[in-house]
Amino acid sequence: MTALTVEGRSTIEMASPGGLPRLSIPMLDTYKVLPGSMVGLIGGYAVPASASCSCVAGVAQKEYDNSVAVIGHATGHISVECDQGIFKFGNSATTEALTIADVDTLCYVVDDQTVSRIKTAPSGVVRPVAGIVVQVDTAGVYDATSDGVWVKIAYDGGAAASDSAGELMLTAASFAAKQYYVGKLDSNGSVVVGTAGVPGIGIVQTATASAAMASVRKSGVSKAVLGGVVTAGDKLASDSAGKLVVAYGSDAVIAIALQSGILNDIVNVDVTAPAATVAQHTPSVINFHVNLANLANAGVVGGFTPGFAGRIKKISASVTLAASTGSKAASLQARIGSTATTGGVLALTSANMTPSGAVVEGSAISALNTFSATDTVSLLISGVTTFIEGEAELLITLA
Repeated sequence: MTALTVEGRSTIEMASPGGLPRLSIPMLDTYKVLPGSMVGLIGGYAVPASASCSCVAGVAQKEYDNSVAVIGHATGHISVECDQGIFKFGNSATTEALTIADVDTLCYVVDDQTVSRIKTAPSGVVRPVAGIVVQVDTAGVYDATSDGVWVKIAYDGGAAASDSAGELMLTAASFAAKQYYVGKLDSNGSVVVGTAGVPGIGIVQTATASAAMASVRKSGVSKAVLGGVVTAGDKLASDSAGKLVVAYGSDAVIAIALQSGILNDIVNVDVTAPAATVAQHTPSVINFHVNLANLANAGVVGGFTPGFAGRIKKISASVTLAASTGSKAASLQARIGSTATTGGVLALTSANMTPSGAVVEGSAISALNTFSATDTVSLLISGVTTFIEGEAELLITLA
């Protein structure tokens, strides 16, 4: 089926004990909700349910028009009244179709009148939960040839089915392409994208623009996007892009992995207290003594296996014998296996390799710096104008 366009639909409701309350929700600007359609939320405002929503609030019993054709249309100009309960919607086709085996499991929004058993759409979009499947039969809404799915929608009061519920918070950065990324608070208390090792406020549940309301899961089970290889049970922290990676050293732990995954996978995590930290092992500094005159293009310094999982935090050099001949240089790039880190370049020159005791810091490392217990860590040499003299201790800080 496709989303409703001009007319509404006669959505059948199954009598349910306990009578869930009717909700009244302010409507987002430029949208029209048709009768019988699922009502979704974007930033806490009502819209026709779609894969872009954070969750489903209920079913509209009449038309609500806040489109551009309406004089005075604006966000919050009108409110949508929607009912909770057990309703019958259109089923998806082929591998996305719900069957009797799916009863008492979650189903997901395809459009405002259709549900699916599959959470992630073929386009890669992560669909919101529609509700809990109560019954599946072969009497479709409009004809007898398509399946119909009875779905329990209980947004507020009664067992909520949404797996994307959270606290609504104002954003100060765009999460339009960052659903299920880590959010942290800025100095004004607004939510921005998480950064490496820094405490986060939770996992942002909605694809939301800047200066809008986003749903943030601060505790409990949530979906999250991974920034690298993760094993179920790992303690997780934010990387520089707001994705979750294995936590090391003094990283602020944001969640515990409930599923294993790799880069850009979306997995279940258990969101923890945002200020918690972890010390999986003590930070280590590995040093190599080098004669600068021996540095040559494509040469390698190090090439060791730490024996534990961690991150390269920084590289630096401490001068032990000054270089006195001018116009000499070499660059050393931190690597894990054959992959260079983002940042982590140590630029040695005649000017900074003097006096004895001077310390030269490599460029800040921001990504591609996570290694496993069996990976090899090294420094690749390039850009050499051969030194005549000078010696240094090269320091690689791991955590």
